[in-house]
Amino acid sequence: MGTYGNIYNEVDIPQELLLLKPFAFSFLDKHDKPPVESERFLRTTNDERAYWWREGGDVVLSPEMHHWLGELRKEYDKIISYPGPVPANYEKILLSTLVRAQEEYGVLFFASTFEEFIAHSEHRDVQAAIVLLTRLLDGYQPEGEYLTREGWTWDAQRHRHNDNFGVYAVKLYFAVLGNLELRRKVFKF
Repeated sequence: MGTYGNIYNEVDIPQELLLLKPFAFSFLDKHDKPPVESERFLRTTNDERAYWWREGGDVVLSPEMHHWLGELRKEYDKIISYPGPVPANYEKILLSTLVRAQEEYGVLFFASTFEEFIAHSEHRDVQAAIVLLTRLLDGYQPEGEYLTREGWTWDAQRHRHNDNFGVYAVKLYFAVLGNLELRRKVFKF
């Protein structure tokens, strides 16, 4: 085995690495999981990891998040059942709403979801999701209606934006829209 000369005091690197081998094997023999849960390692909550949620997966959404998703679904259903005329400029509405989300909340939309929404902006379900986003942006402003509604805020142990639930809520909504499996479960599209 090669050595690295005087730089490392003539230490035989592979032999030194073998000294770590018993620890690695004994740890893995005793533990079937990594030493730290993913959410703790990432300093985030499972709710914030909604983008990676899969049925039966390791991301388990909180009861509060489930309740909030139910409230979102009710709002979405109200929007989608509105019998009035549909504006023809949803691409512009989407763009201006996403700019607003970025400027006011500092939250960015997923590129793949953006492309999908632009390509299908004539579909009523996409339009309702866009309108719901505009309502969330308004409703989570200081003094907004969602900040005082039951089930629209909760004491989340979130890592970022602890002082602004609106940022947290918009980020969660984007995660739900970006996760096709979760979006289908919540909004059926």
